[in-house]
Amino acid sequence: MENGMNRPLRLAVVGCGRASERLHMPAQAASPDFSTTILVDRERRHATALADRFDVPEVSTDFHDVVGAADAAIVAVPNHLHGAIGQYLLEHGVHVLVEKPMALTVRECDGMIAAAESSGATLFVGLIRRSYPTFRFVKGLLDRGILGRVRDFDFQEGAVYGWRSASSGNLRKESGGGVLTDIGSHLLDTLTWWLGDARVLEYRDDARGGVEAECRIHLALPDGATGVVRLSRLRPLRNTYRIQTEYAEVEVDAGVGGNIRLSMSEGAPALDGRVSGPQGNPGLSELFNEQLADFAHSIRTGRTPATSGREGRRAIALIEACRKTRENLPEPWAADEAEGLHVV
Repeated sequence: MENGMNRPLRLAVVGCGRASERLHMPAQAASPDFSTTILVDRERRHATALADRFDVPEVSTDFHDVVGAADAAIVAVPNHLHGAIGQYLLEHGVHVLVEKPMALTVRECDGMIAAAESSGATLFVGLIRRSYPTFRFVKGLLDRGILGRVRDFDFQEGAVYGWRSASSGNLRKESGGGVLTDIGSHLLDTLTWWLGDARVLEYRDDARGGVEAECRIHLALPDGATGVVRLSRLRPLRNTYRIQTEYAEVEVDAGVGGNIRLSMSEGAPALDGRVSGPQGNPGLSELFNEQLADFAHSIRTGRTPATSGREGRRAIALIEACRKTRENLPEPWAADEAEGLHVV
């Protein structure tokens, strides 16, 4: 970079919806590593409102204007645009932090990875849950073999959908707007990060030509262990990730700052509490600040990010496999009718 390693990197934010307003823009405002030079949104009023609030000098409705105006970009647009916009910017040497999901297809992921490798630009995927102290703690336990071989797992996450989006992108089929892509991209990344690559045995959802609000995935690990993932936008689920191993059962709350429950053997005292990182128990805004610092460090040093394109691709491959093997999830009344009960 010109003027040495200490010059703030020029940053663009592409997509000025709720995620940018609540998380990315406050993070860039607090960052010594970046100076935001341009905001882009197809709705100029969204970009203008954030530019006025955060004192950004330029706005545009065209992501092509980022080239030449910024060294790096945060891509936080609707899911179906991640691949095309990310690849274009990477091809033109712009470093990219792309929100989850990295893209909607493996082919789009591969295009982004190839573009980054060709231009030398950094591709950083916003898999923020890998920063949760509790999740990192579980990763360490599993990697060190302290818990023994995984026998089975049961991951559940669900609530009545309540994200106040600035657009309908999270609800449209063409945007990958169902629960599998939205929450599943986080959950399946965590699963593959902790347990390794998995194979889809069965996938069922309630989409029936629309957007899925409930789904169930039956998965197998390479060593033969199997488990289930359940996701819902219609009702509260347990909202924990549970893993049974040779020597223990571990259960982790899905949210930031959640608890971990660890039982090493039958009859032994169980641990139940929170895990503190170097800065205690950071909230989501602090983790986004750390993410932006990691992005800058990857750019300046040239090191491959921990959440690289190849890492981000793994969850997308699983989601794509689910789509290809999809079957209908039985409706709640189907079981009642099978038992001779008639819903009226």
